[in-house]
Amino acid sequence: MPGSITSAEENVKVLLALIKSSINNVGLFINWNLDLLISRSCTTGMSKKKVLIVEDDNFVAEVYSTKLLEMGHEVVVAQNGEEGLAKVGEARPDLILLDIIMPVMGGIEMLEELKKKEEWKNIPVILLTNVGEKESVQKVRDLGVQNYLIKSHFTPAEVIEKIESVLGK
Repeated sequence: MPGSITSAEENVKVLLALIKSSINNVGLFINWNLDLLISRSCTTGMSKKKVLIVEDDNFVAEVYSTKLLEMGHEVVVAQNGEEGLAKVGEARPDLILLDIIMPVMGGIEMLEELKKKEEWKNIPVILLTNVGEKESVQKVRDLGVQNYLIKSHFTPAEVIEKIESVLGK
């Protein structure tokens, strides 16, 4: 029976980790809804724009997609850089919200490909990522990224303000 105690302890640890993750997600969702009221007041009179979200984390993509849709924008979502490039060709977005670390093709690779095409190179890009290394920041700045935002440092409302600021230019 000693093995089953360890197994039970492991199950409890996994369950606690899942509960903690769910609580964090619920907290983010509550903050998102509260912040929506604030961000709506900042966007009165904005015209409808198309935003491409390239993000492999479904929860993060859904948070920003829902918020932008509620604000009257069109939203297209891609799970990786390769899919993102295909969607740029189809959707012709006014702005791209881009993660860096993704499967298949990462955000920096996608950004490099965007800058090679004349019709895409001037699409504004905001990076929303967990990568904060100085080397990555400088590389994407050199590629013309509008904003480089670390996910854990910005609330959804602050990210939306950055998006609206770039779209309003």
